[in-house]
Amino acid sequence: MLLPMVRWRSNTMFTTRIIETEGISEAVDLVSKHLFNGSREATAAHFHMHPQGESTTLLGFEDDRLVALLTIRWKSRYPPFREAGIPLIQHIEIRYQDRGKGYGTRILDAAEQLIRKQSDKAGICVGISREFGIPMQMYVKRGYIPDGRGALLNFDEISAGQSIGDASHVYLWMVKELNRPPAASA
Repeated sequence: MLLPMVRWRSNTMFTTRIIETEGISEAVDLVSKHLFNGSREATAAHFHMHPQGESTTLLGFEDDRLVALLTIRWKSRYPPFREAGIPLIQHIEIRYQDRGKGYGTRILDAAEQLIRKQSDKAGICVGISREFGIPMQMYVKRGYIPDGRGALLNFDEISAGQSIGDASHVYLWMVKELNRPPAASA
């Protein structure tokens, strides 16, 4: 399934292809060549919930070149989102050499458009360490707000004074009401 093409620079075309229950083996071949650090095993594991209809992946292309990937988990493993029926935008990857060119915005636009057909909210989570600073800012500008539970270690609350050591599994869970435009920038 293709979403509408979006012309966003004078001589290029951004298109999105949706991978659900079909086209998985072709998607694994393509994605493993350009993303997931070239790991076919990691790529195949990423697509393992697609045949059951629990996940959808959007592939973003500039002309015919893969530049972005985003996955929607229709039933999040995060209990508050799952109980509220909030789909989770779980994995966003932009090819390293293509970061900062607007592909993250374009593929998030397409994902929100797709989610809007099934839910009036979208969820996302972001790591709290420094390398997630730019995505964090982008999500806030797009209208995502923390879900009110604070940063969590995986799905567990962090107590005041608790030592967490490696912060690679500490996430801030955020939600966006899709029928509302993002707040105006100050």
